[in-house]
Amino acid sequence: MIKINLLKEKKKKQMTLPIGGIVVGMWVFACIGGVYVYAQDCDKRVEDQAQTLVPLRGEVERLEQFFRRKKSLEQDLHNHKITLTDYQGILSKKTGSWTKVFYRFEEFVARAKTVWITQVRIDSEGGVSLSGLSMEAEKDGDSKKRKVTTQGVTDFIKILQQATDVVNQVVISELQHETLDKQPVAKFVMQFMMNKD
Repeated sequence: MIKINLLKEKKKKQMTLPIGGIVVGMWVFACIGGVYVYAQDCDKRVEDQAQTLVPLRGEVERLEQFFRRKKSLEQDLHNHKITLTDYQGILSKKTGSWTKVFYRFEEFVARAKTVWITQVRIDSEGGVSLSGLSMEAEKDGDSKKRKVTTQGVTDFIKILQQATDVVNQVVISELQHETLDKQPVAKFVMQFMMNKD
């Protein structure tokens, strides 16, 4: 007997490998991996650079403070130059000799440190009568460092007597010890002549 197989035999399909697709897939996978490795390397370099920037930020802050201070000092210098120019203009011969005398007188009072001038009278011949206060100060040359109220007056008289180009005939006519706001002071009155030329 003859058997006929009506069932069709299924042929196994041969699977064809798309070599080009695999190569392209591997190439894409390699590129993605390369990009990932490159991104990781970039992140690491960014972190390293950030770590090196930390001390530099401190240095930048320090330099910013330096430049702010420099700008402030330059402004102060500019202001002092303007003030110096003003004083030089005041002290020039064009403005008169009395201005120079008063400028020097201001310097004398500042050097005496504890002397305050309360009243100044100047007559037409250049005679000056001034009243003032002397605060308590350490006595010069005293090993016990005692404080006296007359030290400022003494210093002021010495300063005036040394300035023979500006004043002469310095005399003190009155000196009284008093208390002002619970502080010991010496009130004084002195006269001298100012040299106008």
